[in-house]
Amino acid sequence: MEPRRLNNLSTLVVAMALNAIAAVSANAETLKPYSAVYNTSAMGLSLEVTRQLSGEGSHYTLTSQGSSLLVSLSETAHFSIDEGRIRGQDYTYELK
Repeated sequence: MEPRRLNNLSTLVVAMALNAIAAVSANAETLKPYSAVYNTSAMGLSLEVTRQLSGEGSHYTLTSQGSSLLVSLSETAHFSIDEGRIRGQDYTYELK
């Protein structure tokens, strides 16, 4: 009986993934701007990173920026959405 349960679970996961993809595809032309702040740490260093999505029409900018006493991070991606597909335009990453 256990294998049957796994099959039902995997079917449910696949169905949920397909619904999520359909929802993203249906709304892909209109991403909503947002801003979020994350706290992270690595090798004993803490870093607060702000991530923002902004856009005009079908053109978007995604940025991540953060700094601490010893490190600074800046990341920017420009992209557009055309017929439900993401088209990257440029990407820059700087770690100091």
